[in-house]
Amino acid sequence: MVEKIAVFVSHHHSPDEDSFTARLVSDLEAAGADVWVDYQGIESGSFAQKINEGLTGRQWLVLVMTPAALGSRLVHDEVNTALHQVNVGRMRGVILFVMTPCDEARIPALWALLHRYDATKGYEAARDGLLNAVGLSLAAAKDAPTSPYAGQSQNAERLDIASLKSRCNITRLITLEGLLSLTPVQFEDAAALMLAASGFSDLMRPRGDNLPDLICTDALGQLTCVWCRRYGPNLLVNASEVAVASHAVLSWDIRGLIVTTSMYSDGAKDIARSDGITLIDGQELVIIMRRVLPT
Repeated sequence: MVEKIAVFVSHHHSPDEDSFTARLVSDLEAAGADVWVDYQGIESGSFAQKINEGLTGRQWLVLVMTPAALGSRLVHDEVNTALHQVNVGRMRGVILFVMTPCDEARIPALWALLHRYDATKGYEAARDGLLNAVGLSLAAAKDAPTSPYAGQSQNAERLDIASLKSRCNITRLITLEGLLSLTPVQFEDAAALMLAASGFSDLMRPRGDNLPDLICTDALGQLTCVWCRRYGPNLLVNASEVAVASHAVLSWDIRGLIVTTSMYSDGAKDIARSDGITLIDGQELVIIMRRVLPT
């Protein structure tokens, strides 16, 4: 018997958010999902018990992301509890489903690597992407040219995470000063460790010009290209660098991620926001490293 996809839907309560969430839940259930959602609001005294009950046996948590949800302690607790479940292997993943535009600065650093579907650009497209991600879409995969990154396995260094752990000084990876002391290749290794600990797999270092620094597969099975920039605090990642990742993402069915020890220019942020590139700056990177790497 095929296991039913079980989803926990987290959201903030307001008339608009409840209505939007009800629509999403209806679509998930119509596609065959077993959905747990709190429509009435959980009283604080029973919160931990109810959330644990709701998450039990769920493979996925989907957050209906709004500015109000980002400001809700209860929503944060639900998402962070699910992330812990993912880290210990009891859940498959957490997905952000954007209902209304959100300030990127308010999104927790630990959520930066989570897959995101943006319904502000079209509900149906975002919904279909979400359904595909959790294994519910019955639509045939669209015919598309093969990405030049997909064939890199025969022309790339496959990274052995256990070997990387043994030769990396983890204490250097959890401070900005330590990360800045790494060579560029060592910084790529550090990024690979962070990605592996965050649920990415099949990590490779491509060989050749005009290629990303790392190629891997995210928790949803999507090919992900990663650009690593070990820059000092006075050197920002600029718009032209992000445009390279943007071109790859828009041309092929891949996910783009840029990791730096520095920060990003306003133009770089604008391109990333428009084209769906995930940006991790130095401060966010340190937070993630401290969370996912054992010391």
